[in-house]
Amino acid sequence: MTDDKGRPDDGDISGGDNRDSGDAGAFGQGPREPGQFGHPGYGQGYGQAPGGQDQYGQGYGQGPDGQGQYGQGYGQGQYGQTAGGQGYQAYPGNQGYQGYQGQQQYGGYPGQGQGPGQWGQQAFGDPGAGVAQPGGELPPTSPVMSGPTKFDITRPLTIGFKRVNANVGSWLGFAAAAIGVIVLVMVILFGVVFGGMFASLSDFDPATGTSPNAGGLVAAFTALALMYPILFAIMFLMMVFSYRGAFEEVDGRQPAFGTFFRITRWGSLIGVWILSGLVALAAMIPGYAVLFLGAGMATRSEGAGMALVFLGYFVVIAGVLFVAPITMLMPLLVMDGRARPTEAPAVAWGLVKGRFWPVLGAMLLANLVGSAGTFLCYIGAIYTMPISMVAYVDIYRQLVGGRRPVPMP
Repeated sequence: MTDDKGRPDDGDISGGDNRDSGDAGAFGQGPREPGQFGHPGYGQGYGQAPGGQDQYGQGYGQGPDGQGQYGQGYGQGQYGQTAGGQGYQAYPGNQGYQGYQGQQQYGGYPGQGQGPGQWGQQAFGDPGAGVAQPGGELPPTSPVMSGPTKFDITRPLTIGFKRVNANVGSWLGFAAAAIGVIVLVMVILFGVVFGGMFASLSDFDPATGTSPNAGGLVAAFTALALMYPILFAIMFLMMVFSYRGAFEEVDGRQPAFGTFFRITRWGSLIGVWILSGLVALAAMIPGYAVLFLGAGMATRSEGAGMALVFLGYFVVIAGVLFVAPITMLMPLLVMDGRARPTEAPAVAWGLVKGRFWPVLGAMLLANLVGSAGTFLCYIGAIYTMPISMVAYVDIYRQLVGGRRPVPMP
């Protein structure tokens, strides 16, 4: 018998797909050698595997035993198996990525029904899937891998440098536009502040009793009041757009300029950003309490007061460092559709707690590189900021066992 494309199907009503055969991979792939990315070469995984399987993702996403892992946490009809066996549905209608519907997606990490070493099989949905944003369903254009892995501290920066250097035009264009917007907004706000104050004071004449111009003062104080909320909003947008481009790189694609702005679930992203700020603030409260206690004690005992002040600074820094990996992972989990905002802190801690120091070290290295660009009047940040963002996303994907690039030579 043959299927509808004239290929032999061995009498199977599935048209030769054989997804449930005992000797096949997760979606009917034949046996593979461990560590293969593609079968037999990269690129065949997106078309037809031997036997005529039309299955997206055979060329990547294999675990250590060579089995593809698409769809492990999503059930039928989503990634990997759709009606008619076509494999990968388009993003419209959110069919391609079901995110966190139900407990099956990320409820099975160790301690919740699955044994150790099964990260990515069910715990956080489909480890081979692209980012759960518009365009994330597109196939990668460079080799990728997925599945559980030992955390590599230096890999994120290596990936960040090489991916950004390979697509430096789009990243420099985006970063320059982002920094340009910040500079423009700052110039406008400071112009209103100082212009309003100058206009107000220019009308003031003590000799004649002329009062300052009230309109100028109102404009100046309004601009001052709006400055921080506007800057926080811009920084939030920069973070979201940068992470979207970084996900594109880690998914094995090169982002075009417009890709940075392909974002959905704004409400959840705003919510998790606010929540991550509250988590960071809560971590600093004990240190600030010790600081205030030391300041009050300094009036009675200068030595004891200064000791408490230094202890307070240490506690503040320790608190910030303790929650830094959690607050870094929270928006990534939500953007990638693997947790709701209120669940993100617990899920992030579950990912970090067994390997806290390596994760913190990798994050500090990425942050150090990202901050280095600020020493050149922020011009260098146009290049270093994208590197750090790609590194953060690679850290996250290592932890969840998700799709990530095969290191470039």
